[in-house]
Amino acid sequence: KKMAEGDFTDKITLRKHDEGKDIASRINEINRLISTRISEIRVITETSGEALKKIRQESGNNESIEILAENINKTKALIEFFRTDQFK
Repeated sequence: KKMAEGDFTDKITLRKHDEGKDIASRINEINRLISTRISEIRVITETSGEALKKIRQESGNNESIEILAENINKTKALIEFFRTDQFK
């Protein structure tokens, strides 16, 4: 259920004689990779947003900066999509 809600940090419990052990192990690895990538994207987006604020303050608004701001905001929205109940 947590995966369906966008929480890729949870693991599937593996039992010694479980026939689905390989599948569960692969799903756990995929979840770990997805979770890691989402965290990396979040950090990149946050630092980009902070840099954008400084650029706006120093140079004023222009079309290129506004396009960059829009793209950063869209990326943030996508990240939040995976972290909320909307991802089902």
